[in-house]
Amino acid sequence: MALLTAKEKLIAVYNYDLTANGRPTVNPAEFEMSAPAAYSGPRSPQNTVIYLSPLPTSPNIGLSTIYYNRLNLSVVTTLRVTKGSATNLATILPLLNIELGIVFAPTDFQDVTLPAVGSSFTLTATPSNILLLGSCSVMLD
Repeated sequence: MALLTAKEKLIAVYNYDLTANGRPTVNPAEFEMSAPAAYSGPRSPQNTVIYLSPLPTSPNIGLSTIYYNRLNLSVVTTLRVTKGSATNLATILPLLNIELGIVFAPTDFQDVTLPAVGSSFTLTATPSNILLLGSCSVMLD
């Protein structure tokens, strides 16, 4: 099974919730998605908000608001990848994507220079990461 991108995963979960509540789903090709923003307020107990703006060619009107919880990487307890000849995060990202089950982009995490095999490094989500926040330790084999 092919891995979903972070955006595809978010829309899939959102559409699942819409369907479960008897509401029409959204077609991501008809919307532009804002960057995620931290949220704390009276409208939702969730920790993140994203806005979907309909494209000019879309039949939709109005802004759609999605409140959801980004997963804090601190709950990830065991993350291991094979370093090989990799020197920075971007070069092992495909392996991390397999471990995490989502296709993340290099801009979803702060780049780091990798330490030696047998060491660990801190994986830190950037503010633009749609699904994750915080950081965790990654062991290099």
